[in-house]
Amino acid sequence: MAFQFASQAYSVSRYGDLLTDFWQQYRSEVEAALHRMGLDQHLATIEQGLNSDNETGWRAGILACRSLLEDLAAHLWKDTLAPHTMRSQVMGLRDASPSQQTDT
Repeated sequence: MAFQFASQAYSVSRYGDLLTDFWQQYRSEVEAALHRMGLDQHLATIEQGLNSDNETGWRAGILACRSLLEDLAAHLWKDTLAPHTMRSQVMGLRDASPSQQTDT
């Protein structure tokens, strides 16, 4: 047990800053992307809720997480096609109108 504790303590002291730097860099990239999408207000609400001293604040932070995920999904999955574009036109298929069908 003592060896395991010592090796974990050594790993944290040796590589702890590296892991922290990695996550800080990743977080700053994510925050910048959310800012470009107009979703950065969610992060402020989440942080405020998680730093709260009461359960209501925590609940608000968790609901802000949910709202962020819903808004991010809506942003990523929005349809870029015009509403009148038919699926067959997008896929390069030709319409099978009754005049083009042949009876066999």
